[in-house]
Amino acid sequence: MLVHSFAPGQGYVALSRVSSPEGLWIKGSISSKNCFANKKVGEYFKVEVNAPPRLYNPPLPPSSPPRAARPPPKPLTPNQRQRMEEQKEEARRRREAKAAAQQAEVIEID
Repeated sequence: MLVHSFAPGQGYVALSRVSSPEGLWIKGSISSKNCFANKKVGEYFKVEVNAPPRLYNPPLPPSSPPRAARPPPKPLTPNQRQRMEEQKEEARRRREAKAAAQQAEVIEID
């Protein structure tokens, strides 16, 4: 949200990262309050900074064809299944050992 811009140029940098208008949502409005430049930048380029924004709406590129759906994942081999089960069992043992160690660290004060 551009409303949360707190540093000069931050709004520009955020918007410059957009690679496609598809899926872009701008909540609120773009104004000189939330999209502003550092005065030193304006002095360097000899332009007025933080002036009311000029709206520029470039034409949208032609829409690209939709991406092909991913094929379903291949089934696991017996070796992969066995390794996965062994890893799950090892993780369960580690959790139990950690819980037991934490339980042993508890000191009762009378």
